[in-house]
Amino acid sequence: MRTHSGAEAGTVGRSWIRELRPRGPEHDIALACSESLADRATRTVGARAVLWALQVADGVLADIHDKAGDELPAVLRPVVRGDVQARVLVLLCALALDLHPSEVVLPHEVVHGAKCAAQHGLRAEDLLRGIWTTITHLHQALVHALRTDAADHDFHAEAKHASTFVFACADRFAGEIGGVFAEEREHWTTSPASARLRLVKTLLDDPRASTADVERLLGVPMSAHHQAFIVWADERDEAAGEVPRFAMTLASALGPRTLVLDLDELKGSAWVWGSWPDVRDRPSTATLRRTLSPAAGVRVAVGPVARGAGGFRRSHLGAASAARVASSSTGPWLCDYEEFAIPSLLTADGEQARWFAWETLGALAKDGAKNADLRETLRLYLVSGRSRAKAAARLHLAPNTVAYRVKQAESLLGKPIGERALEVLLALEVVRVLGYEKPL
Repeated sequence: MRTHSGAEAGTVGRSWIRELRPRGPEHDIALACSESLADRATRTVGARAVLWALQVADGVLADIHDKAGDELPAVLRPVVRGDVQARVLVLLCALALDLHPSEVVLPHEVVHGAKCAAQHGLRAEDLLRGIWTTITHLHQALVHALRTDAADHDFHAEAKHASTFVFACADRFAGEIGGVFAEEREHWTTSPASARLRLVKTLLDDPRASTADVERLLGVPMSAHHQAFIVWADERDEAAGEVPRFAMTLASALGPRTLVLDLDELKGSAWVWGSWPDVRDRPSTATLRRTLSPAAGVRVAVGPVARGAGGFRRSHLGAASAARVASSSTGPWLCDYEEFAIPSLLTADGEQARWFAWETLGALAKDGAKNADLRETLRLYLVSGRSRAKAAARLHLAPNTVAYRVKQAESLLGKPIGERALEVLLALEVVRVLGYEKPL
């Protein structure tokens, strides 16, 4: 039998659904489900009907939060929001396309919500209550819309069909979601975590290793786009206990397909992967920086986005390189490999890198606040293609000040930069990462 996500573009069988309009002044509602799902829904029922559905989802969320109170952990609230939005959009589109309940596939956000609920110790009845709250709100909103916005349609026939459809879907969803919840709870309470780590390490150590067990036992789709994260804490004891907690927060923010490894074997760190069939659904590094706030002392290294089994491995190796470089210096809590790629290559052999920097920079490599200012000015001057104006803008200085500092830096180098610009820039990157300590 053919199946649908319920949000695929197609022939709309119940045209009145495209006539749905949001209540009150139209305004944007923050999207917590995937953009790809929202795009497909828009193609199916139209932008205004999608906004109507998101308003219904907001009503469901208000009801859930009111009933759950403090029992719903803060970290789960954005997950629940995405879950509810996806349920309403998928059901609305499936109704519009006149699908049979058996043809509607659970969206990834709903599966992710069930897994997160199991991981955070919620009860199965809490999860099922959320399903029925969604169905009740959606049913009431559909009936109201039929009364007020669809006068040209047969109210009784359409209302009966909508009721039969959404409640049949509720029964089916409850069974499937309950199964996902029970399986995840069993996995988290009885699965040997070290075996999960061994599976992943086999793939990381050997790019030719079979991916079948990783996909089957850990639920990681190897053909997807992957991004790896390493969470660790600095030397403060109180920060170490926050690592597993923030790893779960990060995983919830990444979306429905994540893998978290938090084990003693990882020496106080946690490994996290996010996976997306459609890379557009990946939250950007800027979004993560803006929306997440770990406890003091907790830091995260981010690998590059890469596809397939090789990408799963490559992204983790990139995150590990960024973590190595970032842990040797102070900086922001989120360390992106794209910002650390060159320093990580340069400092793979720390001793050789320090010798190279000292031999290239000479007196400019020595300690002191003045030298540090000169090095950073010269580095940004070279990064900016030797543009005083661009470097000045990044440093919030006057161009003449940049020119003066560059001249001072050249005098400490002992010779004009000239054709040595690349070597000087690389040496400046080494000192920026490893510091000014002279090698023995």
